[in-house]
Amino acid sequence: TVIMSVISQKVDAMEEHHADGEESGKLQYFHGFHEIANIVLKVYSDDSTLATAVLHKIATSHLRGIMYEDAAKSMSLLSTILFPLQQRVDKGMHDFLKCCEVSPTIVLPWILTWFTVGLEDTSALKRMFDVFLASHSLMPLYLSVAMINYAPNRMSIYDTVYDTNKVENKIRRLPSKIVYEIKEKKGKKTPLEHLIIDAITIMKRYPPRCLFTLAKNYNQSTKISSPQSTMLISLLTVPRTFMVAAYTCSDEEMRRRKKLHAESSSPNIGPITSEGPFKVLQMVSNSERVKYE
Repeated sequence: TVIMSVISQKVDAMEEHHADGEESGKLQYFHGFHEIANIVLKVYSDDSTLATAVLHKIATSHLRGIMYEDAAKSMSLLSTILFPLQQRVDKGMHDFLKCCEVSPTIVLPWILTWFTVGLEDTSALKRMFDVFLASHSLMPLYLSVAMINYAPNRMSIYDTVYDTNKVENKIRRLPSKIVYEIKEKKGKKTPLEHLIIDAITIMKRYPPRCLFTLAKNYNQSTKISSPQSTMLISLLTVPRTFMVAAYTCSDEEMRRRKKLHAESSSPNIGPITSEGPFKVLQMVSNSERVKYE
């Protein structure tokens, strides 16, 4: 297909960046990456160079555990984390899912494709990409748990009879309910911002550094081997600075500062001014919200 042809070109272009010594090894395509690339290419349809750069950053940072390691093992480890985390967040839901024999791999399509599969609201999808790019690489996992435990979704899942297929089908359809904003009261929709706040709250309570211990102690009969431990730890690495910064400059502000730096004889430009929009993460009464000023 046309999209797969373009993705192939992008992956080849990404591998050329290895000459800079940023990463060693070869990027490995996994089924689902084309869904992410499709959104990036649509957003930057008029600038293929920028699209390639964005995909390269995503592949070598947020998805590095999958694209540089054994994808199958990485997926297995990601699914290993789900139930231990779910048990801490909501034991009742955890017991229900276990009783129904729901597979922890149920959320993998959401995690691997950044919810591009099943989510129909384009505005919500772009907003979700914003959140993932500015967050730890495991944010899709936290958002998955938040979506399962969102009150209306919980009640919907509980109302399902104890049947594995029916429960899993109900869970698979949850992304289709996500909307950027609720314009009509008709129908049961899930506001994305509520999920984001819940996901951040869960991450603060059970940060990535704790997940390895949760997974290891969850079921003592299931031992995690040393190679698996190494791969799991690589998935839980400390996020880069831009992922945890309280704010970051807008593109316009960064261009302005770059221009001033080029025109100035002094390398010190001074503090960032309050001019221009900034993305700010504000803490309000034990909850977090992302707002644009």
